[in-house]
Amino acid sequence: MSVSGSLSQIVLTAGLRLAAATVALGWGLGGLPLLMPDAALWEWLGILAGSPLPYEPTLAYWVRMAACVCLLIATLAGWVAVDPKGSGPVAAVLAVFQVVTGMILFGWGYTLGVPTWPWIADVGFCLGTGIALGGCLIGVRLVGGTSP
Repeated sequence: MSVSGSLSQIVLTAGLRLAAATVALGWGLGGLPLLMPDAALWEWLGILAGSPLPYEPTLAYWVRMAACVCLLIATLAGWVAVDPKGSGPVAAVLAVFQVVTGMILFGWGYTLGVPTWPWIADVGFCLGTGIALGGCLIGVRLVGGTSP
């Protein structure tokens, strides 16, 4: 491999790590409801919804269940960020997951008529990081012939 090929692989691997760390941070924030008391959680959900929501215990449970899934995704992304070689195909699966999730969120946000904020930020986050992860993975393979 040439010096420029080595440098390209280093830059692409750094890009992969940065994209994965961004995914870990973004999905990790979704785990915050696990730490929040009900009153604070409901106030936060009301802010996101644009108006206060009546308390519903089943929904409080589901929000926390979803928060657990967010932490799982964040953990996998953190693994890719820390150890791109050792994480095997997880980075590729994460890239596809991000893009598919972005498309699903776009479809449902639009279909349900949800105000553009905050769903468009979620769509941008998922599509942007998914494309970045996928692009870095493809680039590393083209330049170096192997996964990072």
